[in-house]
Amino acid sequence: MILNQTIRYNYIAQGQANKQETIYNKIAYKIFKQEYSSTDEIINSLLNADLEVTDDEFISKFSKKQFASDAIDRYILAKIEELYNPHNKIDYDHETIEHITDRNFDPEYINRIGNLTLLTERDNQNLSGKSYAQKRDFYLSHSKKIVNMINSELWDIDSVNERSRVLAIAANEIFK
Repeated sequence: MILNQTIRYNYIAQGQANKQETIYNKIAYKIFKQEYSSTDEIINSLLNADLEVTDDEFISKFSKKQFASDAIDRYILAKIEELYNPHNKIDYDHETIEHITDRNFDPEYINRIGNLTLLTERDNQNLSGKSYAQKRDFYLSHSKKIVNMINSELWDIDSVNERSRVLAIAANEIFK
């Protein structure tokens, strides 16, 4: 729950970390003082801690966020893949972020989640420098749902926006 709340509040909505830290410290102090009689009471305190990010806000901010291709982003993409394909457990430490396109593309959209996918380092290297049309054939036959759903004839800003929204809705379901 804390991980989900941190992803929603800090990483996506970019809420105030000092506010979250103050709330967590108060709850930790109450735990230390044994003022809670159950885990449910702790969870309720966290749920009522004024750190809520609405679904609409999360989806909107997630769709527009500039992702940095780091471990958190690989983790998020792996969790989305696992939502789509629960039997496919992803070791995100051994995956890389693939930019679907970065050639002659509006810089505002290059690092949006809709323009990113999760591939092994080997697959990522094999696709390096290839056109979207060449990559698309590979994507369509890929075993990961998050990859093979990249199926637009043309990869443009509208494609990135649409895929960003689809992935944001999935992430919202995961990180409630």
